[in-house]
Amino acid sequence: MNYTMIKRFYILLLAIVASVGMSWATTTDLASITSDYTAQDGEILTGTLGVNVKISIAPGATVTLNGVDINSSGTWTGGDYAGITCPGNATIILADGTVNRIKGFLNGNSAIHIKPNYTLTIEGDGTLYASTQGGAAAIGCGYSDSGGSRNGGNIVINGGTIYANGGSLAAGIGGGGRATIGNITINGGIIYAVGGGTGAGIGGGQSKSNSWKSICGNITISSNVKYLKATKGSGAAHSIG
Repeated sequence: MNYTMIKRFYILLLAIVASVGMSWATTTDLASITSDYTAQDGEILTGTLGVNVKISIAPGATVTLNGVDINSSGTWTGGDYAGITCPGNATIILADGTVNRIKGFLNGNSAIHIKPNYTLTIEGDGTLYASTQGGAAAIGCGYSDSGGSRNGGNIVINGGTIYANGGSLAAGIGGGGRATIGNITINGGIIYAVGGGTGAGIGGGQSKSNSWKSICGNITISSNVKYLKATKGSGAAHSIG
């Protein structure tokens, strides 16, 4: 074979390998889940969660959401956890063309909670509706206590269409009431973030006392963001901050 034929052969071979590799990705239908579940790196989640259980992403994992519904109706209220909990660094990909709906469990838990000192990255071309049932941010962290049990880490959004509606006293994207959240970086996507009560659209939630201040790290918004609308709660000072 001449050089051109060899080059074409290797290009074809790489395409086949890539195609086979994609077929190895594990797809999990949430409707089949019956107990607490941790999604692993490369996993694809789909379907409607039908029980009151905790869904987590393994530390360091990249997980794709392909049309998931986690407690969007608020049916499950017994579990004291977020719709998706990220105990370590995590990347969530919103599959192209899909609609994903996530709501936190019980009162004061986020739709997606990233633990302190870690980073949650959201990207892709799908849509995410994130909401809460109480004083938690939709994406970020929940309503915290004096021990900071629901404080959160860093948030990076690179893409997707995201509707984030925070609960009372909380930001849409960022911190819950009395909570500390890390840095928030928005590099792309279409973002609608609504704070509740005294929460910002993007940033911190409410602080009820000096001893339990609601603190947010640095907020960076890129000019590459396609569209962003941040709406503060009725008693908040700022839409972003």
